[in-house]
Amino acid sequence: MILLFLQLENASDKLLDYGVLGIVLIGICFISYKMYNKINDDGAEWRNVAKTQIDHNYKTNIEQNRINQRLIDIRERDTQANREFHIMLEHKMNELPKEVRAELKSELNEQNINRTSSSGK
Repeated sequence: MILLFLQLENASDKLLDYGVLGIVLIGICFISYKMYNKINDDGAEWRNVAKTQIDHNYKTNIEQNRINQRLIDIRERDTQANREFHIMLEHKMNELPKEVRAELKSELNEQNINRTSSSGK
């Protein structure tokens, strides 16, 4: 430590021998050192901010994926229930006598015509 201080003292004495040029050179070295430390500190701070943001985004994406998966499961259950309902309805319709099926079919067609004609299509 003492040797380093003596070496710095000898170096600064030699620079001061050059007068104003030596003082400017020492000032430039000091400012460069401070800027280098500031740049490293800012870099570390930005890395921490980026890491925090990435962690937050990752957790948010995982939660959104869970919610989306739940919505997909609900939609699949609804679709399956709808299929089963239509299959059951088809079986019930086939069990009805032929005349009743024809009458129901004509009423359903009439309702479809009334629905489309009232909407202006």
